Amino acid sequence: MNKFQGRIPWQLGNISRLQFLSVSTVQKFSSLAYMQSSTELDSSDLRWIEKLQELKYLSLGGVVLNMTSLELGAALSHLHRLHFLDLFLCDLSGHIPNAIQNLTSLSHLILDWNEFNSRVPSWLGNMPHLQELSLSYNTELSGDIDHILCGKWPHLTIFDLSQTNVTGGIPPRIGNISSLIHLDIGKIEIGIIVKGKMEGIIPSSLGNISTLQWLSLHGNSLSGEIPPSIGQLSSLIYLDLTSNKLSGQIPSSLGNILSLDTLFLADNQLNGTIPTSIGLLPHVKSMDLSFNNLQFSLDAFISTSSLLSLDLSYNKLIAEVDPKWIPPFSLSSLSLASCSIEGIFPLFLSTQYELDDLDLSKNNLFGNIPLWLVDLTNLNELNLSYNNLQGQLPSTLNISSFFTLDLHKNQLNGFLPIPSIASPYLELLDVSQNGFVGVIPAHIGKLVPSIGFLSFSANDLSGGIPSSIGLLQTLEVLDLSKIGYLVKYHQA
Repeated sequence: MNKFQGRIPWQLGNISRLQFLSVSTVQKFSSLAYMQSSTELDSSDLRWIEKLQELKYLSLGGVVLNMTSLELGAALSHLHRLHFLDLFLCDLSGHIPNAIQNLTSLSHLILDWNEFNSRVPSWLGNMPHLQELSLSYNTELSGDIDHILCGKWPHLTIFDLSQTNVTGGIPPRIGNISSLIHLDIGKIEIGIIVKGKMEGIIPSSLGNISTLQWLSLHGNSLSGEIPPSIGQLSSLIYLDLTSNKLSGQIPSSLGNILSLDTLFLADNQLNGTIPTSIGLLPHVKSMDLSFNNLQFSLDAFISTSSLLSLDLSYNKLIAEVDPKWIPPFSLSSLSLASCSIEGIFPLFLSTQYELDDLDLSKNNLFGNIPLWLVDLTNLNELNLSYNNLQGQLPSTLNISSFFTLDLHKNQLNGFLPIPSIASPYLELLDVSQNGFVGVIPAHIGKLVPSIGFLSFSANDLSGGIPSSIGLLQTLEVLDLSKIGYLVKYHQA
C-alpha cells in the first residue's frame, strides 16, 4: 500500500467532473476497522471540495481534518450527488455536521472512531436512502436507542453504534428494519470488558429480520432469556451476546440457524443443558459458551465437523467422555478450564493434531501427562495448572515451540523444564508449586528473550540466580520465592 505524505492539494477542486475520490489511509470492512498504517495526510481546508459537484464517492478515512464541525459542514453541503461518505478516524469532534442531512442521496455514512460528543441527531432518521450508518467508537456520542430507531430506513443493511454512550433498551420496533444484515450495538473493547449501556430484554421482534447476518449485542446489561425467535434468523452468520445478564436456557431453536458460523454466549447467567441442536450446526467454526452455569456432554457435538475453536470453560461436564470417541472436528483451540473433569487426560485429545491452544486448568486431572501430547506438534499454548498431575514431563516435549506454558500447582517432578535452545516466542512460563529439581541455567537470559512472566516458585531448586536474568528486558513478573535450596545471588 502506498504511503502519501503532506496535505491534500487544493487543485483537486479543478477536476469538476470527478465522481470517485479516495485518499483513505486505513481500510474498513463492514464497519470493522483494520488499521494498516499511521496517518500521513491532513487537511485544514476542504473548500476545494465545493467545486466537485459530480462527486458520488468520498473517502477520507484516516486523514486528520483540522477543522470545526461548522467548517466541515460548509464544505460538504454542496455535494448533493454524494452517495458514499467515509470520515472514519478523521479526528473530528463536537457535533455531527447538520449539513449532512442535506445530502439527500446519501446511502453510506461512516463516522467511526472520531470524538463526536453530542447527541445522535434526529435528522438521521429522515435520510431514507441510508444503507449503512456506522458511528462506532465515538465514546461520548449519546442518545436513546429507542429514539434513534424511530428513523425511516427501508434499505438499511449495516447499523453500528458499538462503543458509544447511547443508552436505553432495544425497542421491539427494531424488527421493522427488515433489510438489516449487520447490527452491532455492543459495548466491549478489545481485551477489556466495559460497562454496557443497553438494558432490558432482547425483543422477540428481532426474529423478524430474516436478512440479518451479523448480530452483536455484547457487553451490555441485557437481561431475561434469549428469545426463541432468534432461531428464525435463517441468514445469521455471526451471533454475539457475550457479557450481558441473560438467564434461562439456551433455546434449542438456535440449532435451526444452519448458516451460523460464530456463536458467542459467554459471560452470562445461562443454565440448563446445552441443547443437542447446537451440536448439529453444520457450519459453525467458533463457539464460546464459557462462564455460565451450563451442563454439557462433549459427545453432543456430533455434527460440528467445521468447528475450529471451542470454549466451554467454567461450566460443568456431566458425562464421562467415552475413551473410544473420535470427534467429528479438528480443533485449533479448546478451553475446558474449570469444567469438573476428573481422571486421566481425555483420550479424544490425541486425535486433535491441529491444536495450537489447549486449556484444561482448574480440573481434577491426575496421573502422568501422556506421551501422545508430544504428537500435537502445533501446540504452542498449554495450560494444565491447578490439577493433580504427577510424574515427569515427556522428555521429547518441545518447550522451545511454546508461547505460553502454565503447569503451576500440580505434583510434577523431574528436572526444571527449561527450553534447551533459544525460544524467541515464549512469553509465559509458570511451573511454580511443583516438585521440580535442578538449577536455573546460567544463560537463561538468552534462552527466553521475550519472556514476560517467569515463575519457578515453590520448587526444590538449587544453585544461584543467574545474572543473565538481567537481560530479560520484556520481563514483567518474576517469582523465585519459596525455592528449596536457593542460595544467595552470585555472578554466573
